[in-house]
Amino acid sequence: MKTVDACQHKDRPHYAHGLCRSCYFRQRNAGVVFPKKVPPVVTCGHADIPHQGFGLCERCYAKHRRFFVRPTCHPERPHRTRGLCDECYLAQAPQAVVDKLKDPERNYARTLSTRYGITLDDYYEIVAVQGGRCAICRKTPQEARTKGLTVRRLSLDHDHETGRVRGTLCSDCNVALGLFGDDPEILMKAVAYLCLSPGSNGSRLGRVEAEITKMYAELEQAVEPLDD
Repeated sequence: MKTVDACQHKDRPHYAHGLCRSCYFRQRNAGVVFPKKVPPVVTCGHADIPHQGFGLCERCYAKHRRFFVRPTCHPERPHRTRGLCDECYLAQAPQAVVDKLKDPERNYARTLSTRYGITLDDYYEIVAVQGGRCAICRKTPQEARTKGLTVRRLSLDHDHETGRVRGTLCSDCNVALGLFGDDPEILMKAVAYLCLSPGSNGSRLGRVEAEITKMYAELEQAVEPLDD
């Protein structure tokens, strides 16, 4: 049985089994039997960040993943989506998509006005009142980015019954509220479970109550500019 030879192209992205793409297929076609499980190799220099693919950590993969798929329209250009480069994709995309990509701020301002009846300045005023942080977890968009990949603006949160704006949240907290059905009773039961269930640290309950009072006061300030 042929064994796996070491890859001689350390400057190339990792593909599989510690080899670049060309070395992997050359050895596989030569009859090399690869072991079933090989720990992923991070070759981008960020060994402390989890591996995502092609030998890259999560951060580098998110930055460079477009270059690992070639478009069918112009293979020499970076891939955008659906086998198309940027230019060809924009030429075929609906005008609404083109406007969103070319001027995301204007598109978001239109969304705020249509859905919530506020302006983009109102949104940034709420964000400023909250210190640029999520109203619940107090993380900035950079700290709250999912899996360390994408930095997203704070989401505008509103009461689905009254339609009134409540504040701005990171994506995780906004989704979490939706999964709990925006039900304070269920959320309080979840807090009690985390603080009082067997094996939990019961002393956390007092700190949680104080934090809730503090956050409620901050949230009232966040929507105050819209009441003027």
